[in-house]
Amino acid sequence: LVAHRVPAETTDEGKSWLKRNAQREGVISTESGLQYKVVSEGPPDGPVPGPKSICTVRYRGSLIDGTLIESNMKRGNPTRYLPSKVMPGWSEALQMMK
Repeated sequence: LVAHRVPAETTDEGKSWLKRNAQREGVISTESGLQYKVVSEGPPDGPVPGPKSICTVRYRGSLIDGTLIESNMKRGNPTRYLPSKVMPGWSEALQMMK
């Protein structure tokens, strides 16, 4: 799952990027402003995490120009999070994963 969300303080440049990103093939936008693209999916009847489910994730965070700001992928080990304990966009995205 690749996810992006529009915070209230988003700049005009960021809003423009999100508008273009929403037009990319496979990108889905939710009512909250979260944009995501499924890159790999589990079985249709597979489990879906809830707010208190422990989720093991690999992530890469970057700026709109592609500058990497955070990643656990280079370290080679995933991180565990509870959806109820992370920022709203992550919480929403984690609870949609299969």
